[in-house]
Amino acid sequence: MRRIIAFVLILLLLFSAIGFTEEADFSTQSYQDMIASLEYESLLALSSAVNIELASRPEAAPLVLTDGMYLVGSDIAPGTYYFTSPDPAQYGEVMIYTSRNTFENRYTQSGEGLIFRFNVSTPDTKRIILESGNLINVGYSIVLCSDKESAENYFTYTPPEGTYVPAGIYTVGTDILEGIYRFYTATGYEAEVEIYERGKRIERLEFYSDYETYRLLENYEIKVNDDIIMIRQPSLSFE
Repeated sequence: MRRIIAFVLILLLLFSAIGFTEEADFSTQSYQDMIASLEYESLLALSSAVNIELASRPEAAPLVLTDGMYLVGSDIAPGTYYFTSPDPAQYGEVMIYTSRNTFENRYTQSGEGLIFRFNVSTPDTKRIILESGNLINVGYSIVLCSDKESAENYFTYTPPEGTYVPAGIYTVGTDILEGIYRFYTATGYEAEVEIYERGKRIERLEFYSDYETYRLLENYEIKVNDDIIMIRQPSLSFE
């Protein structure tokens, strides 16, 4: 019986979305009463169904904003968004004003009208409610998603083919062959490698989506602070 109620509730929600708004007050109360009568498992099933439907809508597609200004209600639909950065090597800078007018008069009004100012990086997110008329000033690039999970998982990275090296300490000649290597991050996020000779650090490599190249000699110790991919470069042959 409870599952039938959940199914009816979904149908009512769909009918309401189509345009049956003349009985909005009654429908809202009916929804609340029906939700209150559902068992916990039915609520989870209903929540999952609604989330799946929301994610399938065009409005739920992530929105990438580059440097510039955007007006809510014109460039961006009002609503609740999760902000993140599309690039883990770069912070997205965001300033949100109550209106275009307050933005244009920001220097004479001593900051009045500035409602949000923040930096955001991958995979961190920032939940913001945007109202019609708000003006967003973006530095670098940011991504707006309709849900937190999409924002956290927006950045994807495919590491190159090579030898996966988990964080740890390795000795050249024992764990790793001598040679020239390219070092890549295994996750797409910042990776760090420290190289020691007789206990003294001689090099520190940091890299994101790019790579670093270094010649490893026997008895060097390699301290890998983050999981990486290593690719040994072949010897050159000149004829």
